[in-house]
Amino acid sequence: MNQNTNNPQKQTYFSTIILISLALILLLFPAKCATGVKLGIHIALYSLIPAILPFMIFSNYVILSGYSEIIGKLVHPVIHQLFKTSTNGSYAVLIGFLCGYPLGTKIICDLIKNNKISYREGAYLFCFANNPSLAFILCYAAPICFPDKITIIKALFLIYAPQVIIGMAIRKEDFMNTNDNHPDQINGFQIPFSKVLDDSIVNALTTTARLTGYIILFSILSSLISGISFLPYTLKATIPCILELTSGIHQMNNSHIMNFAKPILTIVFSIFGGMSVLFQISSILNSVERPDRTGRNDDRNALKISYYIKYKLFSILLCIIFFMIMVGLDA
Repeated sequence: MNQNTNNPQKQTYFSTIILISLALILLLFPAKCATGVKLGIHIALYSLIPAILPFMIFSNYVILSGYSEIIGKLVHPVIHQLFKTSTNGSYAVLIGFLCGYPLGTKIICDLIKNNKISYREGAYLFCFANNPSLAFILCYAAPICFPDKITIIKALFLIYAPQVIIGMAIRKEDFMNTNDNHPDQINGFQIPFSKVLDDSIVNALTTTARLTGYIILFSILSSLISGISFLPYTLKATIPCILELTSGIHQMNNSHIMNFAKPILTIVFSIFGGMSVLFQISSILNSVERPDRTGRNDDRNALKISYYIKYKLFSILLCIIFFMIMVGLDA
């Protein structure tokens, strides 16, 4: 039974409204839509695909072939002490912190579907192991929006420390290795190399195409918002960050928002990820069915986008508290 079962009639109404709205937008604002499509394609070609497609292929192969447990063992002693994860769960935490949205969710879901971690552990990891990539912060956001007043080290602390604190605060059990509970599990090394590689490539291309679609859609929305004359300039500069992070940061940096506000706004928006990331993550979650054995009424153990949003808001709150403390110490 899928976790996202909703009222079919409500879904039909919602889909109809979205379809009519999109048709009107395309007819009334063709130039803005074209600009948004070009921006979305540019982001996909020069930011998304080079950054995540090779890694998706590699990561799919690692999981399907069984190497995730080997990599997990290397980092397991440290990560297990913090989060009580299994070996494969430690691998998911590593990827979630290093490689960015939405790969953290993708890895967690792939590990669940391949019976490498339990659904219950995946639901726990989902609450904190989805973060902006280290490369995104260091190579894209930092050169654009971090002046000397917020050093790179401070920025990384403000982004990642809240996730670590939340992960430690909500842990409730010491997760066992899933393989210990499933001795009859098929060993990935017995699958032919060509089959594993082929499945890895097809899976990665399918996911990348879906993510590209969301980026183009939200880039169109950002382009439309930038053309609304009655909106305050501050909203025109910040709303694109809420919709699509990569293009939004670029637009905010080119705006006239006070320079001292850009670094903390960049950090906060990076923690949240943007609506585009929410939709990308939600689409990935739809591929995982919730097993009956977790208890249908026990929402605490479910992979739900509402829990992702809740813990991101907690992370932002912690980030702001830490930022205020830093400002007070520097004063």
